[in-house]
Amino acid sequence: MHIRCFGSISQLYLRRKRDTISPIRRPFLGSYRQFSFSPSVFSFGHLGRTVTLEFHGIRSLTPKRRHGNQYAASNRLVEATLSVLSSCDALAVGVGMHEMVIINQYLEFQKFKGTTADNTKAFKNVRRLIRRYRHYIDLTGYAASIGKHIMGIGRSKYSEAASFGESASRNKIEVLRLLSLYLRKGNVLKDAEMLQEFKMLSPSLYQAVVTEGAFYSLCRLHEHIYNMGDNSFSKRHNIKVLVVVDDWILDELVHLARTKLPILIADKSPPMLEVLEAIDNRSRQKWSNFLLQFVVMPMFVICSILGYNLYTHQMIRGFRAPLSVGDGFGVDEQRSLTKVNHRQHALDDTSRD
Repeated sequence: MHIRCFGSISQLYLRRKRDTISPIRRPFLGSYRQFSFSPSVFSFGHLGRTVTLEFHGIRSLTPKRRHGNQYAASNRLVEATLSVLSSCDALAVGVGMHEMVIINQYLEFQKFKGTTADNTKAFKNVRRLIRRYRHYIDLTGYAASIGKHIMGIGRSKYSEAASFGESASRNKIEVLRLLSLYLRKGNVLKDAEMLQEFKMLSPSLYQAVVTEGAFYSLCRLHEHIYNMGDNSFSKRHNIKVLVVVDDWILDELVHLARTKLPILIADKSPPMLEVLEAIDNRSRQKWSNFLLQFVVMPMFVICSILGYNLYTHQMIRGFRAPLSVGDGFGVDEQRSLTKVNHRQHALDDTSRD
């Protein structure tokens, strides 16, 4: 199945479900605000039990030595989330399935660190990935140590890149606007103000990066909730799930969870596996085309122009000195010729005398 536009799939699916739902069938949905680091908590009924979702947004842990203030702020968010985790039954993290496998392998490796050289060598190739997900590694490691159920609900980085490349190939003007915004203000995902400006200047790219990521997490979250009757939660009447995602995707996910999740639960809709599979298996050719059009070719053109200018400059410098004196002689040759002429004139005067 091929996805051309995120909006077409999600909107058609949810519209079809919404048309068949009566307002009376909607489940109870209670919601309240709690602390600055906990943006949203709400509950709903599902299969005779109460499910409570608590959403948190966290940031990547930047290098402490170079970004001390940012590291401290990000670390406070992680610590606040860790303090809530012990009171929850399950942890849902915004990490893709591929990255989740690597994180689990890394946690296993940490238990037996240094016992096998093969394991040590295996993680040398994914150091960047481990550094990028350090905040999630801390959460999942602590959750595993206290026996919490862990679920991955995020897109993989491959899927994100493919989605961005596909949207960028169709909206080249928005790519230039996004590049201009990045050059002027830096990271476009750093806060709500930048996200809003990103959304206004490049709506299609925003939809591919942020909105589709939130929609994918919603579908994965709905899948896990739908299958709660088949796992260890089948005999529990009150289930609390801590949902932890990147802070730049949090608002979109909370909005979708408030508006769409009650509809899906009330209608007992099965998981949207076809949509999830289509997003996961999206071709990466568009990402390759994006790199070719906006990275490789511009760099090739710039290098070619610089090389040509350097070559012509050297050629001009090589021919400038002999041509400026005339008669095909350089400065040194002209001085030698002048001395010879003076000597010849002196000999002529002597012979006349």
